[in-house]
Amino acid sequence: MTTKLFSLQDLNALNQEEFTQALSPLFEGPPWIVADTWHIRPFRTRTDLHNALCSVMYQAPPDKQVTLLRSHPDLVGRAALEGKLSSASTSEQAAAGLGQEVAKICALRLQDLVRKEENKM
Repeated sequence: MTTKLFSLQDLNALNQEEFTQALSPLFEGPPWIVADTWHIRPFRTRTDLHNALCSVMYQAPPDKQVTLLRSHPDLVGRAALEGKLSSASTSEQAAAGLGQEVAKICALRLQDLVRKEENKM
């Protein structure tokens, strides 16, 4: 998959659908953050764009934030153990120092803790 690079001038000129398509890879999950950020254009700097994206995310209602968090793959969960993470998530896992063995140990420990909590209920 190739990534097209856009200047801020180009991004500012895109319609909402194009803007959302261009920037939605920044967030795994639903594209609402990028789609809602389109309304804040024009952006003078990359920092302005970044701040706008973060603002939309942080100011969203809690249910939308929870949906976003739940759509993000668990870097040490079942998908990680089964080797089913996306290439982006695998890179994230590696950047966080979660090599395959560390991820397995963390996932097994987390699963054990979840089981213990479930048994308490």
